[in-house]
Amino acid sequence: MKKLEEILKEKVISSSSIGGGCIADSKKIKTESGKEYFVKSYFGTGNSILRNEANGLREIEKTGAIKIPHVVFYDDEILILEFINTGNRKKDFSEIFGRQFAEMHKFTSDKFGFYENNFIGSNPQINLPQKNNWFEFYWEYRLLFQYKLAEKNGYVNSGFRKSFIEFEKLVPKILNGSEAKPSLLHGDLWSGNFMIGENGEPVLFNIL
Repeated sequence: MKKLEEILKEKVISSSSIGGGCIADSKKIKTESGKEYFVKSYFGTGNSILRNEANGLREIEKTGAIKIPHVVFYDDEILILEFINTGNRKKDFSEIFGRQFAEMHKFTSDKFGFYENNFIGSNPQINLPQKNNWFEFYWEYRLLFQYKLAEKNGYVNSGFRKSFIEFEKLVPKILNGSEAKPSLLHGDLWSGNFMIGENGEPVLFNIL
């Protein structure tokens, strides 16, 4: 708590745990001035997972296409975000969400990837832009990389290995016709990574 007060330059008067994440400690805090923040921590991990999350959120925020909690502070141990209260879903919520995503996807690049490697959950993920072909990027840095990681950690048996080899032959056919220009994505979009804001608007974030 002392570190939070030093960062925010005021006294923290309340703190409560928030569920939703599976590998981080998440809290809502309130300061003496009445301001509220969302705080996530991974004390002792020694990796850059919070920095990566902050950089991803800031990149999406730059587009102005969809509501993102503003990043207040981050380092290797703590991430402080604007706290956003929840509201009620509007009738056209899903349509608005889809349109905002479409706007975000208009921000494109020459190659697939991001400007830094990051994580999927707590697993490392190769993400530096090295390919301009979607199939090559997806196979090598998403499927094959995670398979090799599972194999290294003893999670691959003969059945899994055989199925993966057979799957490799099918992937080109499965992905045929899906080629598109590299565009900005959230990267971990599921029901636990968005919420309804207090005005009924979609809010995109990331809880690990």
